[in-house]
Amino acid sequence: MNKKFTFKRLVAAIIMIFSATLMMNAQTTDFPWHVVVYENEKEVASHSIEIISNIEVNSEKVIFVLDNGNKYPYPITSTFAFEQRTGGGTAIKTVAAPQWNVYYANGNLHFTEPVNKISIYTLSGILVNKFSGNFTDVPVNLAKGVYIVQAGGKTAKLLVTNSGASASAQPIQAPITDNPITMRAASADYKQYWNITVGGSTTPIVISDVVNFYFTPDNTIVFSLKNGNNVELANYTGMKFDIQPVQTGSSNWDLDLTMKFGGASYVLGGPYYDYIYDICIVAIAKDYIVGKGVLGNLPNTKIMKRDIARPNFLTEKLGFQYFHYAFYDAGYYLTQFFEMYYEKIGISTIEFNPYFETYFYPDGGGVLGIRTTVFDFNGGTPAIPTTIKLNADDSLTMSFTDVVSKTTYSHTFPAP
Repeated sequence: MNKKFTFKRLVAAIIMIFSATLMMNAQTTDFPWHVVVYENEKEVASHSIEIISNIEVNSEKVIFVLDNGNKYPYPITSTFAFEQRTGGGTAIKTVAAPQWNVYYANGNLHFTEPVNKISIYTLSGILVNKFSGNFTDVPVNLAKGVYIVQAGGKTAKLLVTNSGASASAQPIQAPITDNPITMRAASADYKQYWNITVGGSTTPIVISDVVNFYFTPDNTIVFSLKNGNNVELANYTGMKFDIQPVQTGSSNWDLDLTMKFGGASYVLGGPYYDYIYDICIVAIAKDYIVGKGVLGNLPNTKIMKRDIARPNFLTEKLGFQYFHYAFYDAGYYLTQFFEMYYEKIGISTIEFNPYFETYFYPDGGGVLGIRTTVFDFNGGTPAIPTTIKLNADDSLTMSFTDVVSKTTYSHTFPAP
């Protein structure tokens, strides 16, 4: 009976995911990605990635080259961010941000003044709810995340930190374009990869993972990811937006996986997991995964990818954790970790799985679960924001700051 129930749940989950994917593919093209340009923290322009053929850089300028041959130069001190917006062209001027503000609390959106024609979207462009008429408060259930709120012809970005908890909105300056804003067809190409070429190697970046980026006068591109990691790539030579990832060149690091799942993290001591034992850093090469203890308590570890027995291991953040159960020798092993919320008991945990296969947990949890409160000193997570720098000799430097000692550490992995 339990197997049948688990199978039914699995089939239902697959159907829901497939349906959600179809909906996302149908609707996110209404809001194509734009590169938004900021000078002195003020928006000055935006360009749809569908019309950007390249971004050129020199010591003084960042130059956007469009597919029609037009070029738009910006100072090297500019910063850039990705946002999904309606329309597929270029915006150079901006109008004033909305006069109203909005916040979310106790299952309601609260506006600071009456507004009409309210629509709430996810960042992927999926409509959550809409309301006609004039309101200052509307009921809506929002999970933790970022939403786009449109009301009275104005738009704002809303960050919800916890479901039902208070969160304020960040106004978005609305662009004025030479072309009228149009909704794009569902069949339009939805380009979501940012293929960056540096030093002869091309690395694919998922656009939705990026918070912002900038260039330095020495031709380095620096960007921040939503997982807290920062990446520095020297010898920038060009880029291209595409619907397919491109990874080529001479580097033997798997930079894409390292950016997503590598970096620094805290490791708790065994067997009771009640104190900080060490800090580890993890990097992923094309053929292996390498880990190093920072404080000296953990041995250096190198695991060949072919020896990873657990399916889907390289889909979560990586670190180390202590295991002591069943027939496995007690010790610290390379693990993946992720957060889970157990609704029945109202507890959030960090779940750990070692790289070797153990046994299947039908609830989707890990082999080891530790309450997130143990990591409250670090915001409820073992992960530490890490700066990852790919050097010209293909060595990889990682640096981070320990929130406990306030000490900044740096380590360079030699070229694979």
